[in-house]
Parts: sequence; C-alpha cells; structure tokens
Amino acid sequence: MTTTSSQIHSSIPAVPGLPLLGNVLALRRERLELLLRISHEFGDIGAFHFGPRLVPLVNSPELIRQVLVDQNATFQKTATVRALGTPVLGNSVFLSEGEEHHRQRKLLSPHFQHSRISHYAEIMTQFTARLQETWEEGGTINLTDEMMRLTLWIISKVLFDADVFGEESELGEVLTYTFRHFTDEVTNPLHLPQSWPTPRNQRARRAINRVNTTIYRMIKERRQNGKDRGDFLSALLRTEDEEHTSSLSDLQARNETLSLFVAGHETTATALTWCWYLLSQHPEIYAKMREEGDRVLAGRLPTLADVPNLPYTLQVFKETLRLYPPVYAFTRGATSSVRLGDYFIPKGTSVVISPYTIHRRSSLFPDPERFDPERFGLQQEQNIIRYSYIPFGAGSHMCLGMHFALLEGHLLLATLAQRLTFEFVGSGPIEPEPLLTLRPKGKVSMRIRRR
Repeated sequence: MTTTSSQIHSSIPAVPGLPLLGNVLALRRERLELLLRISHEFGDIGAFHFGPRLVPLVNSPELIRQVLVDQNATFQKTATVRALGTPVLGNSVFLSEGEEHHRQRKLLSPHFQHSRISHYAEIMTQFTARLQETWEEGGTINLTDEMMRLTLWIISKVLFDADVFGEESELGEVLTYTFRHFTDEVTNPLHLPQSWPTPRNQRARRAINRVNTTIYRMIKERRQNGKDRGDFLSALLRTEDEEHTSSLSDLQARNETLSLFVAGHETTATALTWCWYLLSQHPEIYAKMREEGDRVLAGRLPTLADVPNLPYTLQVFKETLRLYPPVYAFTRGATSSVRLGDYFIPKGTSVVISPYTIHRRSSLFPDPERFDPERFGLQQEQNIIRYSYIPFGAGSHMCLGMHFALLEGHLLLATLAQRLTFEFVGSGPIEPEPLLTLRPKGKVSMRIRRR
C-alpha cells in the first residue's frame, strides 16, 4: 500500500486539543507552556492544532537548518503574517521573499557592516549615561519602561538624527499598540477583514497614519536640503542599486526605516530588561561582570576600542538571549509539498520555529534553565551546535541588525554597571509574557544604588 504525503504528515505526534478549536485557547493563553510541552514530549518535531489545522513545531538544529537554509525558498513568511504586517511595514526586507528580498537585503547590508555601525557606539554610551543621571539614589524605577525609553532614544538618533523629546517620541507608544494588535490577530483563528471599521481596526489605522506622517515629514526634509546628517535615513536615501539606475522611493525608505525602528527598539529593550533582572538574581555573576568593567574602564564610559576587552559582559548578554530571546517564536509556510526529516509537509502547512524552546533543550544546553554566561566563553561557544542558538534567526532572513544589537547590549551593560547597581524590589519572580516580543510580565521594579 502506498503511503500518501498527508498520511505521513499526519503521523507527526501532536498534543491533544478540543474539537474544532484544537489548541487555540492554550496558544492564546499559555503559549510558552504549550510550546515547551511539545518540545519536552516530542523532541525534534511535534505539533499542535490551530483549529482543524496541524501546525508542527520544528525543534532540532538539523530540521531548523532545512527550513531556514536548505529549503528556504519553499518555507516562506506565512500569508497571515504578511497580510497583517504589510499595512504597518509594507513590503520591507522583513516581509519580502525571493528575488525581491535578495535585492533589498543587498541594498541594506552595507549599512550594517561593523565598520558602518561602529560610529554609533558613542551615541549608545552618551544616551545611557544621560538617562541614568535622571534616576535618584535609592529611588525605584520600572526597568522595562526605562530600557524602552533608552532604546527609543538611541534608535531615533541613529535612524533619524531625531531629538526624542519632540514629536518622534510618539513612535514608541504608537508602535507598541500597533504590534499588540498584530500579535493578538496572529493567534486568532477568526480574522475580521482589516478594512472593516471595527474600533480595534480604526485605532490601529490611526496609529499607522501618525507614524506615516512623522516619517514622511523627515524623508521630505532630507530630500529638500540634501544634507547628510550622519543618520541611517540620510544614508538610505542616497542608496542606489548596482547599476546606479534607481534609488529608494519615499515608500521604500519609509518601509525599511520603520522596520528597523521596530526591530531596534523593543527587542533590545526587552533583552536588556531580562538581563538586569537575571543579574539581580545572580549576584556572583553580577559581581564578575562589574569587576571586568572596573578593571578595564576604571569608571569612564566605554568606547568601541574597549569592546574586545569586555568579553564576559558580552557573554552575559548572549546568555540572556538564550534564556529569553525577544523573538521567541516565528512561522514559515510551505509553498509546496516538501519532505522535512522523516515527514512530508503538505503545501500550505505552517511550521513554527521557537528559539525559546530549542534554547531550552537539555541535549543542546545542559541544565538549560540555569543562567550561565560561561556557555559563551571562547572555547565553549565554539562547541555550540550550529542552528541550536538562533536569537537572531538564521539563513537569508537572519536579522540584519544583529551586530548593532550585540554592540548596543554590550555597551549599555558596561556603561550602567560602572555607575550603579540594580536591586530587584518586586513582589515575586518575574514571568515572561509572550506578546510580539518576550516581555517580562508586569513591572520590573529596581532600586537604584550608586557606586
């Protein structure tokens, strides 16, 4: 008897679900627990039901490589993600596929080389020093809000040379709402058309219009005066293709800068918040990181030249990204029937890849729940299996801003550790909340102690 693709596919082990709904309620209310359950019970690949549809969780380095690298032309951004994301980000590098994505990435990549982002180091440290001066000795701050504010300052300056005390500061609030709406819609099997005038759709549309007004105004100013203000937008507007026949339109410039704003704001702020929280819970690691900074910096602000001499600080940040990757899960859709490991995946099937779950597989990271920056020591990091550590994704869609994010986290940790100590004064352990990014749930209350 011949086995069909659908019969092989249906043998992917899956957690039980409710009739008709499947595991939708768990996906919306207990998303991380559902993904971890699949990981623990089934290992390399398991599945849940999104309504009547079976959705596999791809959960091994080998299978992740197949999806993101070997067969990336087959596994593309899902129609749902593209439909919901396009009104906000347009056909930017984060949503495009195929030849269009390749062309966009080729245009943008030179702006993300280490030599190009290195001059942003001073912006990062100066803004960090400026923010911490506003905190009172012995006072309590909500660290999540403060890290969001800091990364908003930095990304606004880097992208737009924008003073964040003006109109541009609205972007953070507006985008936070917009992407909460996006996250809720992605996990809802019943989608009302975005064109319908529901209160939620209207509010999202107003938010996008406010963002567009601000960004198009800045693009117009750059076009008119032609001055290079040293920011990303100025460089982007001068970008031409290889034949020097065309440059980016206003719409393309808007889409790419807004995508980078989103990627460079909340993700880094979330990672830094988790990092300081973990350090506050592990005083011996906190002390070791401070000692490294004291020895190298002796109280001064770090510079780009100091980065190689602060390896443990970067290890701390990388280990935080292992435990709490801001992009904790993402999907890819099969554009044709394809074999994946021992299974055939029918055309139209969505698969999930979760950095959060694969980073917690004990076969890849022993004692995975333990916060241990030594995993990323020089020798130890070389032994990490490729595609088992993917906080920035992998393959052709790997995050363009990876080097920027690592530099920012590295410098911000070193800058603040020189000047103060965070003491966690919350009422209990902080739990993760899987929204668009993996935010800490509730306030992260920290008391400021000057050194």
